Amino acid sequence: MRCLQNARGIFLHPLHPQNKIYNRINSIEHRGINIKILFVNPVLNAFEPPLHPPYTLLQLAAVTRELGYSPTILDNNAFRLPIDAVRQEIKKDSWNIIAVTGVIQQYKYVKELVRACREEQKDALIVGFGDFVTALPFEMMKWLPQMDVGMIGEAFSTWPEILEHVDDENWKKVKGLVYREGSKIKLSPMRPLIPEAKLDDEVPLPAFDLAPSTETYLLYSALPYAAECMIPQARRLDALTSYDDGYVSNVY
Repeated sequence: MRCLQNARGIFLHPLHPQNKIYNRINSIEHRGINIKILFVNPVLNAFEPPLHPPYTLLQLAAVTRELGYSPTILDNNAFRLPIDAVRQEIKKDSWNIIAVTGVIQQYKYVKELVRACREEQKDALIVGFGDFVTALPFEMMKWLPQMDVGMIGEAFSTWPEILEHVDDENWKKVKGLVYREGSKIKLSPMRPLIPEAKLDDEVPLPAFDLAPSTETYLLYSALPYAAECMIPQARRLDALTSYDDGYVSNVY
């Protein structure tokens, strides 16, 4: 992934506006130290073991780190904590931003997680992203009144701009959002998809090193779904993610 480098040697995400506005880079670096960001992944399927790591969440965590922030990940799909224990985890720090991911099938768990996040962190900006927002943006904002903003579609370009506007909350300037304006729910202009030819440059590899839950998913790596898995030393992860189209791929 190509990143620009400022005078201090700090690498910035190529999509971040500060790559073009060099006189404000120092202020962004300073904010990165002070803003605390928590990513939360709810249970996917309580009736099967944790098979799929939160691929897109880990990619956004990588973007966040490249911007100079230090994100924290709470992956409850891996650890399967009861909601009271999740609340205790959420209360461990004072978060400025809590980003909750999920697909439609996770709605039951997303709902209780978003409610817990708001009750335990009353001043945090709660951002939703993933299939559950993209498929039903207006409905999710109605059904989840605790959620402040939702990212529609590919979040890799949208997320840095959310961080840029976290202070002024001028969401209409950020493409690809559903957001609240008083009692109204509004959509910002649609964000174009990342061209396939640019995916390798603009979409980062997942920050697996930030997620202690990765080892939990690797416990189920021995399932022989591909020839490579027959190699004794092979370890396998299911990667479930989507860009303009959904797909499932195996990562070895």
